[in-house]
Amino acid sequence: MREIRADVIVLGGGPAAMLATLFSMQCGADTLLVCKQSPGTSGNIVIARAGHSVPFGEDDSPEIFLEDTLTGGAYLNHPDVAAAMCEDATARIHDLHSWGVTFMAQADGSFELQPQGGHTKNRGLYPTINWGTEVARPLRAKLDREHAQILERIIAVDLLVAEGCCRGVIGFDTRSGETLLLRASATVLATGGAGQIYAETTNAGGITGDGYAMALRAGLWLTDMEFVQFYPAVIKKPKSTQVVAPTLFPLGARFFNERGENILKNVPGGGQATRDMMARAVYLEIMNGAGLDGAIRLDLKDVSLEDIRHFAPDNAELFERRGVSPHADDIYIAPKAHFFMGGLPTDGQGATAMAGLFAAGEVAAGAHGANRLSNNAFVEAYTLGARAGRAAAEAARNAPQEKDSLLQPLAARHADAIECKKCINARAAGPSREVKRICWEKAGIVRTGEKLEAAHADLEGVARRLGDCGGGRAAHLTEAFEAENMCLTARATVEAARFRTESRGAHYREDYPNQDDAVWQVNVALRLREDGSIEAVKRPVGAPIGQSAGR
Repeated sequence: MREIRADVIVLGGGPAAMLATLFSMQCGADTLLVCKQSPGTSGNIVIARAGHSVPFGEDDSPEIFLEDTLTGGAYLNHPDVAAAMCEDATARIHDLHSWGVTFMAQADGSFELQPQGGHTKNRGLYPTINWGTEVARPLRAKLDREHAQILERIIAVDLLVAEGCCRGVIGFDTRSGETLLLRASATVLATGGAGQIYAETTNAGGITGDGYAMALRAGLWLTDMEFVQFYPAVIKKPKSTQVVAPTLFPLGARFFNERGENILKNVPGGGQATRDMMARAVYLEIMNGAGLDGAIRLDLKDVSLEDIRHFAPDNAELFERRGVSPHADDIYIAPKAHFFMGGLPTDGQGATAMAGLFAAGEVAAGAHGANRLSNNAFVEAYTLGARAGRAAAEAARNAPQEKDSLLQPLAARHADAIECKKCINARAAGPSREVKRICWEKAGIVRTGEKLEAAHADLEGVARRLGDCGGGRAAHLTEAFEAENMCLTARATVEAARFRTESRGAHYREDYPNQDDAVWQVNVALRLREDGSIEAVKRPVGAPIGQSAGR
């Protein structure tokens, strides 16, 4: 087992991880960025649109931005975390601009701000080419210019916890299978979400809930895992995985069923509605037989071709490449799993309940509450990633001396578990597909107690089967650990959805269709019990949540 040491280890490869690394380095910490793939060239950032919500307008402010964010999140946001995002948004965008990200600008050189659903002010800011790579490449270039230490193709399996403190992680090389002990005085989890637990998702491969699962196994609580955002409009015809630009909805994009009815007509806010309401409207039409081949028609006739090219250049390029007229030809869309609002609770500096452990980005809870507003994801990643990096560097400076007598036996036990997995020849591909099917069919956009109970039982069965999966090849070993993480994350999502017997934000229970503030104006917290079951409890909104004993 090879050992590598650093002051701070950052796990992940997206914007939160890259910002955490840069700001930790700026604070003087010996920082190591560890990525399952390759930072800046993989993950969701390279396939996502690159919209940002930033309060640059003269009639806007961080306070107004915060109020919109809290309203959109049904006031389940953790206030200090949401406030940190809104306060730091403009500063981080100026950082990105200085590092080479070019944003749409007006004739006078000021940033061009666009309307977006759920926001009361125009604050949608896009790169001149609206694609995540236009952010990812400059961030990776900045890391390279700063000579950041990067360890690629490493999957972190578990956190190393000694005397209640996180002392690094144990993992392995996804190419060779070599086991690695990565020791650090502070660790930042920025591993992203878990879109791959759903059969239909906008997420890239490898987004398998690794951080959620590691936190649960380490004895930490998660919150708000019932809140999964489904993007309402992913282009299905012409065949594509592109999302429809959110800016097109306020400009006049509409959804029609096969009876010619505008299905957003009765949705509060119409084209300005939040994503949860749009996704639910589309899904219900499809389920009620008013769609075509599992999709709904997108009507862009009220949006000028000039506006489509300007505000949705990737959509315009797709239509042109496929010979599709957005005004004359049929375009069909369907919803897909997109983003997790829940995760590991932190304070406004990214600190978790465990000493030495920080979290930022989609793996962390708090910024979005019950529903994320359009274009808040990138800004969350930049602002809270930067704060977590700074706080981790400070924690590493003040951390007590590690005790090898405690850490080495602990690392050896984790390494032995990985070696045992290598001796098992049963593949995890089948159980992984089962997790996806169960979540999409029984814990998706519209939920019921009956479906969630069935999902709970089905996932328990999958979890038992995964105990007998592994592989001698590194790819099969990676597949097995990712499948275990997917299954544990799915179980947490289902348990939270079973527990919250109301509808709020992105969580919709058909058997409990109303929001019940008297009972459910709380966060749902989850932990893994020693017997392997998952406990769900209520917690006051944003209240600190300690750690349990771990497993």
